[in-house]
Amino acid sequence: RWRAAGARAVGSLPAWTRSLRFRLALLWSGLLLVVVGLVVGGIYLALARTVGSSPITETFKAVEGVRRRDGSFKALREIEVAEVSDVERAVNAQTLQSLRDYALWALVGLFFASLLIGWLLAGRALRPLRRITATAEQVEAGDLSRRVALGRDDELGTLASSIDAMLARLDDA
Repeated sequence: RWRAAGARAVGSLPAWTRSLRFRLALLWSGLLLVVVGLVVGGIYLALARTVGSSPITETFKAVEGVRRRDGSFKALREIEVAEVSDVERAVNAQTLQSLRDYALWALVGLFFASLLIGWLLAGRALRPLRRITATAEQVEAGDLSRRVALGRDDELGTLASSIDAMLARLDDA
């Protein structure tokens, strides 16, 4: 029962989302996002612990004015002031908030960039498999003279050579 519901849900997704290429790209993006998120989060936490930050909570009223020649004081205006250390902590709090905002946007951008890069890299890595599949489909259609001939010295090259050897024996038979 659960399988049937899951199969229907997967069947309703576009075909490209069920491809190995998409899954590899998503895996690459997810892993990169987690690693970068941990690094950025660690940097943020280290900065937050190092830098004292809090909003300005206490302000004072000061009077700006001029002292007359006779020694009296004439008030021009009243201004709000705070201690320098309070201002520094408030600036640090604002800086940390900006860092948090920029880091989140950077992570979103990085996710999409890594998804695109992962898609391109997965396509390049899977190109030999598409070639092997195309050859297998041609052989299935009856053309036993087809060969994969990848000419690679890796696991896919070994697979292609094995398929070519098998096709040669079938063609000779």
